[in-house]
Amino acid sequence: ELRKTIEDKISDLKRAKDATPIDADALKTASEALSNEIQKIGQYMQQNQQQTTDNPASPADGQQPKKEEGGEGNVKDAEYKEKK
Repeated sequence: ELRKTIEDKISDLKRAKDATPIDADALKTASEALSNEIQKIGQYMQQNQQQTTDNPASPADGQQPKKEEGGEGNVKDAEYKEKK
């Protein structure tokens, strides 16, 4: 729905730009209308971001993901000699 509206506003702006002679008021109006629609995308994204941080996704079965035992993964002990 929003995509169609924005595509329409872009078309309106192109028509205003391509008009002969160029009508500055029509161009300004079409540009502002497109800007207002694009701001709606930002608002939607911000709301979506807030919902994501408020309700982080958890595993479907309600369990925490299993951690590897041993703490630091694949670590091997090694001996070394210091050079003096």
